[in-house]
Amino acid sequence: MVLSKFINIAIEENYETIIDVVPFPNILMRLRSNHILTSDQYDNLRRNHNREDLGFDCIQILKAKNDNDFFQFCKILKDSQIENVQNFGQFLKDEAIAKRYSHDNLSKDIPLISESDYVIREELNKSICDQLKRIDQDSGHILVHGMPGSGKTVAVRQALRQLMKENYFNQYDCYWIKIGNISEEELLKKLIDLATEMGVENAKSISSLNDVNSSFERFYKVNADKIERTLFIFDDIWDQEFFKYLTFAKKSIVTSRFNSIRNKNTHRSIPAKGLTYSEAIQVIQKRRNPDNNYELENNELVKIAIGRCKGLPLAISIIGALNWRNDEEWQNYMKTIMHMDLNTEDIISDYDFNLYKAFKSSVNQLSDDNQTLFGLLAVFKTAKIPVQSIISLWSSQNINKGLVTPKLKMLHQGSLLEFFDEKNTPYCVLHDLMTEYLQQSRNYKDLCKTLINSYDKQCQGKWFLHPSTDNYYYLYLIYHAIQADDVNALQKILKDFKWMQIKLRKDKTIYNLCADMENAIHYLKSKGIKDWQQYQQIVELFRRYESKLIIQNMDIVQVFLTLAYHVDLINDHLLKLAKENQTDKKYWKITAINCDKYAGELEPSKSKAIGKAGYADHHIAISNPCYGNLRLIATVNNVDKNCKIVIIDFEESNNLLEITPNQTSVENVAISPDGNIITFKSGNVSKIVF
Repeated sequence: MVLSKFINIAIEENYETIIDVVPFPNILMRLRSNHILTSDQYDNLRRNHNREDLGFDCIQILKAKNDNDFFQFCKILKDSQIENVQNFGQFLKDEAIAKRYSHDNLSKDIPLISESDYVIREELNKSICDQLKRIDQDSGHILVHGMPGSGKTVAVRQALRQLMKENYFNQYDCYWIKIGNISEEELLKKLIDLATEMGVENAKSISSLNDVNSSFERFYKVNADKIERTLFIFDDIWDQEFFKYLTFAKKSIVTSRFNSIRNKNTHRSIPAKGLTYSEAIQVIQKRRNPDNNYELENNELVKIAIGRCKGLPLAISIIGALNWRNDEEWQNYMKTIMHMDLNTEDIISDYDFNLYKAFKSSVNQLSDDNQTLFGLLAVFKTAKIPVQSIISLWSSQNINKGLVTPKLKMLHQGSLLEFFDEKNTPYCVLHDLMTEYLQQSRNYKDLCKTLINSYDKQCQGKWFLHPSTDNYYYLYLIYHAIQADDVNALQKILKDFKWMQIKLRKDKTIYNLCADMENAIHYLKSKGIKDWQQYQQIVELFRRYESKLIIQNMDIVQVFLTLAYHVDLINDHLLKLAKENQTDKKYWKITAINCDKYAGELEPSKSKAIGKAGYADHHIAISNPCYGNLRLIATVNNVDKNCKIVIIDFEESNNLLEITPNQTSVENVAISPDGNIITFKSGNVSKIVF
């Protein structure tokens, strides 16, 4: 079982408060008695965790439970004797319930739409809404199909948001997956990301598209309730073969250019036809300048233009933004778009007009400088493009970052892209047809070089310094470095473990990073770069320890220092990082690994073992190296009749003091920064020793 998305959101938004407020050590027994923890989990958590780690692991276990377990957890908090814990338990419950019924939350995954730029297409909207109402009550699938630029995606967005306001799909989890023109490998990455987000067990172990449906089926057997309250939206499927990998969805709506006969028995088909004359006039009015008084209604030139475009929304939107003010301008435009260039592939052969000519007319209205800036956007994949990435890219043209948003709004007004001015992460989206048009006259390798060089300059060579809010950067940086044919930049990225850590935390899975690194390794091998073997060792480490690594809580530098002692590239680089990150002369970090076997091999890092630790000897503390030799306090044979507390001069390997506590169990130890005072807790007694 897994938690509903609305509860997961409530937990994520209040994560820090949960860690700070909830007394996890005191409620472990109740969590076990209410079957939120198993006996094994209880024993492991009780013995082997400090408070912060204990809270983190309890939250991870809770996320793998069902909604009833979460509300039982809230009840345990409300039953606490501590007032602020009681209040927080009630708050957390109320917060989750509020999010369950929040329409903003339900539509969170549905891409935004600018109502001021689009019209409701009554017939198409009604058809989609009627079919969505049907599958709200039962299972089923909808296929909205039409030519590129026919407004399929916008129509689905409008219909879903309308129905959610009318209380359809109440308490649903909605997942919007943009497919587009991608390979099977890229589709697999998207579906693994989806499985990870949904909490599918062993999502990380899905190794091929053939495994996807069976993995989801196993998930649904345990989470039967999620089948009835999960809606999938698969947007813009280009490859008809992809449908067979998506049968795990019991309720779905698909947009595609194709209406394949093989989907006839599984999907309710809805054609996205062109705009009606009335709808087209509304779009032109929305897009043109308010001071344009040119008569549109009952105008033969306008009727001809709309007819020639077959009501294609993308083309009509561009016509409106061109803002023609007289008959002559309309006539010249008609001559332009009706001219078919036989040397250019007509991307929409069913239409008797040249869409690329329409794009060109619109782009030509820009100044030369703005045309250059707009053309650079062809480097991006069809995805949300954060403004932060565009700031980096346009810095290659010495554009001040304060001018970027106004220029994007200007391009939006011209129907060349969509701009969404979200508070924390503003972004823009290019239609895939516009991206294809821009790429026709540009060298993609050169575009990628410009992007990589711009990122590098903005980060001053430290790739991890790019803002972590820029999802595009962390998703596609390695891809663009490969496309730029930039071996030097790629190797620097592969050695930037801080960048790696941010990417892992954003992706919430190791799979994407490993897939990117394997693509990079393949590229480096093709270039004859010998270091590829060491990068392969990093991938193998990730694969081997994937099930044991807690991505959101791990320090990747420390993980590699612990596990990759035999990989010179990693060890040497991380030791250098460790020194760079310290203001003091000495750098020490405690690990849980038994270093006896590797002490000789790890001599450059001066790693040392402090003796053979028992299963309960996890209490340890160190002094501050700036006061002199590192002093360490630890338990030996804890929870045993020979239990002792030892204080060690770690650098000289001398035992300074041994203490036999009154009890056979030590709950915690601490040492002052200068190493002259220690304290420990054994039973109910805390002692301080000078």
